[in-house]
Amino acid sequence: MNFEEFKNWAEENIKFFLPESYRDAKIDIHDVVKTGMSYTGMTVRNEDQSIAPAINLNASYEAYEAGKPLYAVGHDMAEIVQTKQPELNTGIFSSYDSVKKNLFIRVCNTQENSEMLKNVPHTDVEDLSVTYHVMVDARESGLASATVTNAMIDSFGISKEQLHEDAVRNSQEILPARMDSMMNMLMGLSGMDDAEYEFGMMAPPSMMVVTNQIGINGASAFFYPDSMDKISEQLGGNYFMLPSSIHEVIAVPAGDKDYRDLESMVKQINMMQVAKEEQLSNHVYHYDAKEKVFELASKHDERLHGRDKESLLGRLAEKKKEAAVLNDASPAKHKVSERAM
Repeated sequence: MNFEEFKNWAEENIKFFLPESYRDAKIDIHDVVKTGMSYTGMTVRNEDQSIAPAINLNASYEAYEAGKPLYAVGHDMAEIVQTKQPELNTGIFSSYDSVKKNLFIRVCNTQENSEMLKNVPHTDVEDLSVTYHVMVDARESGLASATVTNAMIDSFGISKEQLHEDAVRNSQEILPARMDSMMNMLMGLSGMDDAEYEFGMMAPPSMMVVTNQIGINGASAFFYPDSMDKISEQLGGNYFMLPSSIHEVIAVPAGDKDYRDLESMVKQINMMQVAKEEQLSNHVYHYDAKEKVFELASKHDERLHGRDKESLLGRLAEKKKEAAVLNDASPAKHKVSERAM
């Protein structure tokens, strides 16, 4: 059975695995495009349901191909359909004033999310993209949100620039940044009051972790206003940013480190420890604290070496000018004797 045949089987047979209450439910198969992933989804929705969970048919088909019996795959899909969904406040979308108070940002890899980005407003930062979302529900089990689409901002009559400004400002209110040294994070000291430990009395941080207060899609906190400068203050100057995942990033002092070594480490960790949909990038970034420039570390390296080359050529040109001036200032007899030789 190929995937197309499996989709048809799922659509025709899902109700056999569901209670009688789903007899008249509407079945819909559609493409689902989310940050970091895309798949063919199937929803089974009763008339009284405002939302319904989407079955990832690609994942179900993979389970079937791996040897799981069809009846077991059907039962698994039925469990997803019957998963109780929280009641969401869809009234948020009635006006932009309501939406604005619930906006927040996320960051993703531009290339890996190219299909999704075609339909949503976004702001590119090197090979990453900032996207905009509306928080519909927040609880201990996680967040429920909706991605802002091009159609949505058109209907609200706002510009992408206004959306970006409002979303960044509001993100800092509902999802504050959380920055601390790697040591404090590992020791469980992060977030403690100053009265409980003296940060200033501890050794300067050699690595800093940046996320948000809930640790979900926290890499975006790195792009809050002043975040980059706050990190440079703690680390004492220029630093490299390592994209740990979409949930957090790590900053390390630049010093004399070679970004290629750090990039190799990031690639290896992504390959071995980070789920594909949670990977942010295989690249390393550099922040120049003096010039306030955030860029790919490879670009910074090229810029630095280009500047060094220009500086060297400049010094050579100056030496030539000095030599010419000295030569012109020499007594005429010296010039004659030199020519005679």
